[in-house]
Amino acid sequence: MLMIHENERNEVRKAAPLISNILVPVNFSKRSTGAASFALRIARRFNAKITLLHVEKPIEGDTFWTVETVRWAKEQMVNLLLESKGKADVQRIVSLNSDIADQILRVAANTGADLIVMPTRGAGTLRRALLGSVAAKVLRDATCPVWTSANLEFEPITNPLKPVRILCAANSVTDDSRSETKDSRVLSWASQLASELNANLYVAWSPEAASETREEVDRLERAYQISAEQLAAVGNVPDALYRASAAIRADLLVVGRNFERSPEEPTFDMYQVVRESPCPVVSM
Repeated sequence: MLMIHENERNEVRKAAPLISNILVPVNFSKRSTGAASFALRIARRFNAKITLLHVEKPIEGDTFWTVETVRWAKEQMVNLLLESKGKADVQRIVSLNSDIADQILRVAANTGADLIVMPTRGAGTLRRALLGSVAAKVLRDATCPVWTSANLEFEPITNPLKPVRILCAANSVTDDSRSETKDSRVLSWASQLASELNANLYVAWSPEAASETREEVDRLERAYQISAEQLAAVGNVPDALYRASAAIRADLLVVGRNFERSPEEPTFDMYQVVRESPCPVVSM
């Protein structure tokens, strides 16, 4: 298991800010407004700016509905994060697009977001289905980390910004053709987050990838002043990560989207990982 020492973090402090621009999709439900409040706490901790984004699906040929809905949404936006005035840089965007997930991803790219904060679903059967599909697509296609939870609007027992244990799920990270693979970035991001928040960091990898992962973990030991030992993830990915998180009582799970249990099981549903995780999840 990987644990960050409390001393000698100078090299970590010199790194570029881990989180500087947070995108929060909102639909004014309790879940999304709770996610916005949580994002504000992250922004204050990392001195980051926030972009609130509301996307409505237009109704073709109904100009009155479009105008009235945009006006209503802008009024709702003004009332979001009023407590941020003078304490955080908050931008508010109301957008019309028939594909909500695509618009979230587009705005994330255009604003240079380095973190998306969103819940997995909203209230009501139709809303749950809609937001479930949106969250699933964002989790699958986002190019920046996505911090989410099935219960993001509720105050957790453990403050997620004061975590005791962060679990990072890493796969094989060595690649002769590239100096840094995606899983290398996942490990580095999780290591820096743990250092910033003074948390203990644990690393889980599939047994098949253990030997390849060792080289990267050795590098992180030197860079972040940590010591490491293996925490194996056995079984299908959602179950394996659930058991690993529960075993160490993790406060946050950081997982790469290309984490593999075995060559015979190359893909998995990140949305299922989030739904089953006993703690919030950052997917990369």
